Amino acid sequence: MKMTWSETYHTLLALGLALTVGVVGYNAVTTPDLDFGARQLHPYELPVEPQGSLRDTAQAGENRVKISINTATIAELDTLPGVGKVTAQLIIDYRERNGKFLRKEELLNIKGIGESAFEEMKDMVKV
Repeated sequence: MKMTWSETYHTLLALGLALTVGVVGYNAVTTPDLDFGARQLHPYELPVEPQGSLRDTAQAGENRVKISINTATIAELDTLPGVGKVTAQLIIDYRERNGKFLRKEELLNIKGIGESAFEEMKDMVKV
């Protein structure tokens, strides 16, 4: 079967697009005889990649997991608003010296955590 220049151009264009899209992992162009090893996505489905930091995740929405101030690591505590690595270490030092936190309000005993910082984080933590 002989193809016209226009048909050849469009076939090569489609193949180039399919190869390019297949390499980056989004294959909205379906080619029945070619398999590039990429998971086939619906044309309107976009690949989801994690964005933002842990701090953004902790501050986003009501469906977040609360952080236990009795077991959290420095990295987990660092996700709380108003808490950096130094304050996170102070929280851990406090619980090692005084035992488990019995109430969230005990965070006010930590140097660097004032009323405003506590108000921002109180719904993100649990004892």
